[in-house]
Amino acid sequence: EPAERVVRRALELDPEYTGAWHSMAWLRLAQGRIDEALTAVDSAEALGSDFAPFHRGFVHWWAGDVEEAGAAYSVIDLSTTRPRMDQSIPMAHALFAVGDSTEARRIVEQHRDVIEAWVLADYAPEQRVFPQLQLAAIDGDIEEAVALFQTYVERGGRDYRWFERSPLFAELREVPAFQRELEELRTMVEAMRRQMERELPTEP
Repeated sequence: EPAERVVRRALELDPEYTGAWHSMAWLRLAQGRIDEALTAVDSAEALGSDFAPFHRGFVHWWAGDVEEAGAAYSVIDLSTTRPRMDQSIPMAHALFAVGDSTEARRIVEQHRDVIEAWVLADYAPEQRVFPQLQLAAIDGDIEEAVALFQTYVERGGRDYRWFERSPLFAELREVPAFQRELEELRTMVEAMRRQMERELPTEP
């Protein structure tokens, strides 16, 4: 697998590069190898990564273990280390789940003004739509979330597996309108994949 080779090569070149260990954690998480993802996060933390606790919390959250996710996130001093936007909503979602609604709301509100100020111009890519979609999901605004998912797809978003697996979208996956949109995206992406396979040259 290309991603596997790239990450392993990066670690061979510099085994103390924390970014490579975080990449390994993401790779193992995508493969469903949760224990190995956590081991990679531990390696990054041992090397001094400030963001290791965020990644540990995310791995537990993704695996559906909200108690462990909440415990991992609770040790983070948010006055000195601020999560990236792609980490903040999952972090808030986990904290809501374990009952720390005050901190969860504070994290969401840190980003709300920024996210809502983004104007979705006709040329805005799916990366600009996704944070707004996350915000709608955590707010429980089903109508807005379905509309933003449609926009995400229109702007080129194709990662249907994320929406199939992410705990943030668990409730939306029970909504018929969202189910239909997700199934349409899955069908489209799989058809594109099969078409590419047919068009790839075969070895003699």
